[in-house]
Amino acid sequence: MKTLTVLTILLTLSLANILHAGLDTDTLFNHVIAVYHFESTKNTDGGLLYTEDSGPQDLPGFLFDGASLVGGGKSGKCLSLVGDDAFAAGTRNFPHLASVGFSIVAWIKRPQQNGGLVFSMIGIYAADRENVVSEIDLGVTPTGNIKGTHGTYPTDTSAVLTTQDENISNNKWHHIAYTLFANTYTLFIDGEAVLKHEATVFPGYFGDEVLFFISSPDSTRKTLIDEVGFFETGFSTYEIKGLYEDGLAKFLEAMSVSPQGRLATTWGEIKTRR
Repeated sequence: MKTLTVLTILLTLSLANILHAGLDTDTLFNHVIAVYHFESTKNTDGGLLYTEDSGPQDLPGFLFDGASLVGGGKSGKCLSLVGDDAFAAGTRNFPHLASVGFSIVAWIKRPQQNGGLVFSMIGIYAADRENVVSEIDLGVTPTGNIKGTHGTYPTDTSAVLTTQDENISNNKWHHIAYTLFANTYTLFIDGEAVLKHEATVFPGYFGDEVLFFISSPDSTRKTLIDEVGFFETGFSTYEIKGLYEDGLAKFLEAMSVSPQGRLATTWGEIKTRR
């Protein structure tokens, strides 16, 4: 938890003047929390390295401890992580994930190794930043399986989903996703649902700040990451298939999300009209 505490403090200091800069709060209703394509970096006035967010909140994603952007991504450049490298961003516009579902999506290219990989949406309270109260994680285990976790720690309630006999740590690009849609948790690999489970517990999601965190702790070989998206809405199996086939940018351009948290039309309808 030490790393989380340090990153949270850094983010609080560095984002204090830019979290709401130029933010049109009306656009938050499309339920895109943050989207990262990892094409370029900039520096804050304080010298922190970051990459821009393509979503409506404009949340810069910071590169810590050697994290970098490299060529050879799924589309252009991509994020490279190894060892203690980490990527982090934050927002005070707290999402209502418990009521409308969620989705975490990403492309990864990862060789076999002893360490894992995790994409986290961590809920914390500003008054007590050292303690995580909620967490939604999409992870890759050391065996190459993928894992979804949705938990809240005040109540110690969690839903955990882990695939078996999958191995995406084969140094090839794979698209992975973790969603809560229609009261069902689902893990996806390359556009296909590989594991589903109807929600039988309801952890909820608490806090007043969110930390987005990507890391590959204890890894000894580089992991490449591209087209990462965090969403305050659950995507269906059909929608994840469309996202996998056409890419995140085209998917978001074509599919506006309604204020009710559902996509305004289906991917099939859009493709038919093209």
